[in-house]
Amino acid sequence: MAIYLNKSAWLFVFLSIIPFIGYSQSFSRAIAPKFSWHSEHHANLPFHPFDTLLTTKFNRKNHWAMGMPWQKPFAQFQSKNFYIEPIVQNTHFNTVQGWESSLIAYKNFPGNLVLKASINYGFTDQVLRPTIGIWKTLSKQSSLFASIGNKINQFNNSPAIVPRANTIGSLFFEDNFAKLYESKFFYFDYLFLKNIKKTTLTIKNTLLLARNNALKNKSSQYFFNDQEDSYFSNNPIFPRDYTQKAFNNFNQISHEINIQFSSISGTNNAHKQTALLGLRTALPFNISSPLAPVELLGANKFGAANSLAYENLLKPYAPYIMIVLQHKQLIEFHKIGHLSSFIQFGSFIKEKDIPFTDFKHFNGNQTKVVRGEYTEVFNLLPYYEMSTDNSFSQWHIEHNFKGFLLDKIPLIKKLDWESIISLKRLIRSGEISYTELAFGIGNIGFTNNRILRLEYVQSYFGSQYSKGFTVGLIF
Repeated sequence: MAIYLNKSAWLFVFLSIIPFIGYSQSFSRAIAPKFSWHSEHHANLPFHPFDTLLTTKFNRKNHWAMGMPWQKPFAQFQSKNFYIEPIVQNTHFNTVQGWESSLIAYKNFPGNLVLKASINYGFTDQVLRPTIGIWKTLSKQSSLFASIGNKINQFNNSPAIVPRANTIGSLFFEDNFAKLYESKFFYFDYLFLKNIKKTTLTIKNTLLLARNNALKNKSSQYFFNDQEDSYFSNNPIFPRDYTQKAFNNFNQISHEINIQFSSISGTNNAHKQTALLGLRTALPFNISSPLAPVELLGANKFGAANSLAYENLLKPYAPYIMIVLQHKQLIEFHKIGHLSSFIQFGSFIKEKDIPFTDFKHFNGNQTKVVRGEYTEVFNLLPYYEMSTDNSFSQWHIEHNFKGFLLDKIPLIKKLDWESIISLKRLIRSGEISYTELAFGIGNIGFTNNRILRLEYVQSYFGSQYSKGFTVGLIF
């Protein structure tokens, strides 16, 4: 049997080889899915491979509690001046682009200047999307980041679903949960940081100029065909509407300021916490005529996917202000594990509709596999169905008992497992609240490879009740 490759496939093969020429990478690091996590509202610049934060003594949980982003794997490249990411880590599938790959390179220059250049190509939509960015350290207390280009964003940029998980869900189960749009942008960050004993004040100013375009599915490829299922559209408001886009294309100018206080206190620095105040002011304006009236499809009254949200497509967008106040903490106890919590309040000040891209999107999960920071994710919440442009609050409380409970069981004690309980609640103005209760077992694995966490979860939404198991991956 002969196998023929078109030009795009040969290009992919060639780009896959480049990172392994002259830049030694272990095979496991090269094929491992790259993953980073940050809260939607944060006061940090993006990571780069030469970032000294990558060598910090803090672990993933401490990074989160201190309001710092986290990236896996924690590569050590401070001794190099040039680095190309293995393209296998940046190759995924989605139904908008088909197979897509990104070639990403970093260059470290004298004078505390780092340059990043990336090229993303979708093999089905056949669109090349380049971006370029720079980091510049101005002093011990201030630095900046600027970027310009064209990229694909998820509506929830936390992100809502890890690209590798979306690839597997799409190709094997026809579950294309990731919803995407295109953004041509200029982005500028200025960061001020001041340490005062065990307290850190961080202020980040962000200016964004963007042209956001709605996209439709371009690929229907799959490995296994589920006769009882089919791909969703790329419309998060109505997943089965294949004709209309999720929003009108629009330009936007926005400014965001995040003021963050992080502190360490207690015996042996047992209490770590971060408080943040975020203020976003946005001026969106349409660049295309509002859509003609369409027959409104049957609306799912569960959340944002309702007729009012759909009518949002028919109107021009207006300026708005979003205010967010959030608090994170991690408290370590001597014998009974640690307690972590995440509380966030938010509200919109507006007179008319805003783009669905700018709604508050909560971190849900429909893949049964949880990645990222558990204390900010709802385990069973469907993506985008509770997105809102009104006032909201979310509460996440989790206690990890470590071995306090399970070590009392003789045989189980040898496994070194950890017992975990959590409570999560989401409240939106004028809507029914959503609640999750969970019990889990963590630290599952062998020797140093204890990356698994299993949880039983129950959710409550008014009279609706749901339950299920989730698998968590910790690296």
